[in-house]
Amino acid sequence: MSYLASMLQAASTNAARLSYDKATKVAKHKASMEARSKRVWGEVFAALGGKATTNQLAGHKGRSAPSILGSMYDLEEKGWVRRAGTILKSGGPGNNQIVWEWLL
Repeated sequence: MSYLASMLQAASTNAARLSYDKATKVAKHKASMEARSKRVWGEVFAALGGKATTNQLAGHKGRSAPSILGSMYDLEEKGWVRRAGTILKSGGPGNNQIVWEWLL
């Protein structure tokens, strides 16, 4: 009897594995992560008045400026932000700071 029970248990486990759809789960996770990203970045830009330089964003998020710059390039490709100009960097030598504007 225990052999029959173990066979039935194995069959039910295999049926559960067959019904698992990884593509659907991946798409759902991607959509939820994009919604979270939109919410988080929207809150950051709202706190900074809708426009901010790369260094302001870095200070607010607690990340490095190059990390923020990479994120802004990605958000620019998605159409969430745009470059609203540049300002001179204060406090020494360096490149002008890009001013980013939130579009959503």
